[in-house]
Amino acid sequence: MKYLSLLTVPIFLTLALGASAQISGEYIESRSADVYTGPCFANAEVDLVGNQAILGWHIAQGAWHGVHLDGLNVVGVVRASGTLGDKDENPLPAKAVMIVDEHASPQQQKALIDFAQHMSGKLLTDVVRVVAAPVEIRVKVHHDAALLRAGSFALVQTRALDDHD
Repeated sequence: MKYLSLLTVPIFLTLALGASAQISGEYIESRSADVYTGPCFANAEVDLVGNQAILGWHIAQGAWHGVHLDGLNVVGVVRASGTLGDKDENPLPAKAVMIVDEHASPQQQKALIDFAQHMSGKLLTDVVRVVAAPVEIRVKVHHDAALLRAGSFALVQTRALDDHD
């Protein structure tokens, strides 16, 4: 089994998407990368790794194109062509597997995928597989911990180093 060093950014989101659409919930993103502190190692792995990511959205409340998504989740698992976040490199094309909440109807699954694709730019454009699975996304208040579990396909679990983080 391959282990990835993860950089996780939990964010609470509230988006005003036009006059009639508003979505609120949580977002978590985890990318493959090793984080070094020494200057001789800084960015040593650019172009070598950092091309994988897990992106997850929990829709607490809202609708996308008229489809209600309250309480549903969607996860994109990505393998890009280059290091994600490198301002000097284009990570596209990228391949993605979408994991949609097993509780979503077919119409809601389509809306969840469309929402995730809209939010991620072109990163989730080339979907090679869609899987329905139990998905859980939780980000605790004050960002002291986060959890993303998508069936047996993806798991991201974080914790703060101490109570000041």
